[in-house]
Amino acid sequence: MTDFGLSKKQSDLLVPILENLTEMILLTRKAFNRQKTSFLNDADKIRSRVEEAIESAKADLQKIQGPSDEKTKAAQLQNILAHVEMIKEKVSELFDPVKKQISGGILFSDKAISQTNFLFDHEAGIFRSFEDILVTGNNILVTYVNGKIDDMHRLCIEFATDHEARLIEGLCQPQAAPIFLAILDCIRNISHHEKEIIRLFHG
Repeated sequence: MTDFGLSKKQSDLLVPILENLTEMILLTRKAFNRQKTSFLNDADKIRSRVEEAIESAKADLQKIQGPSDEKTKAAQLQNILAHVEMIKEKVSELFDPVKKQISGGILFSDKAISQTNFLFDHEAGIFRSFEDILVTGNNILVTYVNGKIDDMHRLCIEFATDHEARLIEGLCQPQAAPIFLAILDCIRNISHHEKEIIRLFHG
């Protein structure tokens, strides 16, 4: 595994983007728990800032000159940024199902509420860990986060199976099914791009 510690200038390109992604997913969680779409509006405003920061980072990375190892690291960062951009898209796609749940007054079972909160919280934790990895290049943390991402993907499948069982048993509203499954699908897609970022950390 390569040492992925970055200079402060390089980490400053990506860390603020990840901080904003963390805030977006936490605001989505807050909207879900408090049943207020205003928090989704706040998250959408942050999305606009993230998009601007991504475009700025792309431009800055293309300007990097110097030794070949610096250019190689810049190319690696560009690839990471491409996956961060896709994660931004998938986090943004969480807004719609949560908004539908709130606006429609569609009730989730206690289990589905707990599982949704678990996924939101743990995604925020993974984003924060990515921030630390970009700054420190900590290989132990890379391995730890890789395991957490695998857990998230596995749990999305398990939660979907649990939800199907609850639906059959009549423990949840049928209208809740497509909304809950849409949330799981977004999280699975986020996990896919996180795995690709981990692969790039390995060089």
